[in-house]
Amino acid sequence: LASQESRRLIRRDYLSLSKMLHTLTRAREYKGIDHPALNRIEEQIDAKISAVRELITTRLLDLAKRFNAKPDAIVEVIHARPTVYEAPIASPHANAYLDLLFEADNFFSRAKAAWLQGLTKPQDHHGRMREIKN
Repeated sequence: LASQESRRLIRRDYLSLSKMLHTLTRAREYKGIDHPALNRIEEQIDAKISAVRELITTRLLDLAKRFNAKPDAIVEVIHARPTVYEAPIASPHANAYLDLLFEADNFFSRAKAAWLQGLTKPQDHHGRMREIKN
């Protein structure tokens, strides 16, 4: 992961979320568990992941338009110290969340590049960053 925001999300959310998602997956193995309720929970998780993925895609398309409008803008982002994490993947949803973090990392890097080159206003930049982080 390259951006500071993504590293914070990994530290803040991923491990505890991965454990919760693993518990959800393992709950199917026990008798007396309400499987329709588990299905609804998993559908809500899938829906949330899809919604965030759509939001990131929309924001990346907007950034691409801004970069294309300014021919001398530098799109490639190079970070001084990208970080590699070894994160356990304990469920399919944890894997989907990790993929989502990589997409968010790409967005954070490009959004910061656009902001630093004056392609987005500070309030728009910070609002979009918050929107993805939350």
